[in-house]
Order: sequence, then C-alpha cells, then structure tokens
Amino acid sequence: MLAQIETARKPLEAYTVTAAHKKDLAGILRLVNGEAEKSGAVLGVTKRQVKTWIRGRKLFGRKNSGLSFVAKTPDGTVIGHQAMHVWPKSGWWEHRAVVTAEAYRSNGVNASITAALMEKVAEKAPDSTIVSLKNSASNGRRILDQLGFTRVDDHSKIPGEIFSIGAGGKWEVFIAAARDVKENLPRVKH
Repeated sequence: MLAQIETARKPLEAYTVTAAHKKDLAGILRLVNGEAEKSGAVLGVTKRQVKTWIRGRKLFGRKNSGLSFVAKTPDGTVIGHQAMHVWPKSGWWEHRAVVTAEAYRSNGVNASITAALMEKVAEKAPDSTIVSLKNSASNGRRILDQLGFTRVDDHSKIPGEIFSIGAGGKWEVFIAAARDVKENLPRVKH
C-alpha cells in the first residue's frame, strides 16, 4: 500500500505500510517505547515481544502468536507501528503498540496501518475476536468506530489474561469480531 497525502498541517512524503521485518526492530522499539515514556498512551514493548510479532514465532505454543505492521518513509524510517498479539487461552487478538510519530499524525498514517493489519487478522483468523485497549491519551477511536468495534464497560466479560500486561482499569476496552471488521474495512478513511 503506497500513500501520498497532503494536509493543511504539512505535506507528507510517500510512505509504505507493510508487515514489519527484522531490520525494523530498532525503529519500532524507539518509536513505541519513546511514546510510552512521553505520554503513557501506550505500554512499552520489549525486543522479545516485537521479534515474536515480526517472526510469527511460537509463543505459548501457538504458531500464530501475532503480527506487526509498520509505516516507513522511503529512507526506511519507521513512522508508525501497530501489532496484534494472540492470547493463548482465549485466542483473542489484542491490538497493541499503536503509535504514529508525532510529526506524521493526523495524516492518515494510523488509519492506513490499522486497515492493513485488521485485513490480515480477518484473513488469518476470521472467527476470532479482536480487542483494543485505549486510554484517555489515546487517539484512534474514530477508526475503531468505523471498523465496528464496540466499547465494553464490564471488564469481567474480557478474558483476564488480557489484563495481565498491567493495563488495569485506566483503559477503555473495545471489541469486534474479525469477520465484522473485514466487512467494515472499506469505511476506514485514510
């Protein structure tokens, strides 16, 4: 997917959205952990977590332990990242590590990554449930609405393993069926 977007904010150079590769690891860690330290809008990630998503390695005995997608400029700079982690007991896919570099926000980068990632999950696991945790500092709720996610206020309906990462009660929880997300993909505005 290649996008050329101009906004009132500033023109945005072309960027590509693709599955992350080993060479993107340092850029992903810098972007995600930098945002975690700065705003707390995302949880930090470890090198092992990102490698697992990139390689699709076995985690908790599952072959498909996750996915990682990036948006990159032509020079290879990672300007956006999103991942999906598959929880072992429930099989739910958690949308996580959603970050767009500050200089590239409000330009459709986040929507482009979300659309590509959600399409892949719907393809790999059409009968699965996707969960996305957002806090008050997070953006991206509009995209979740477009994809058919609904907010769940009763966290007891969410598998406990999802909260084992330390997200706690400060996060709003949104869920959707992968099949519904796929049907709603054309609604996502990039």
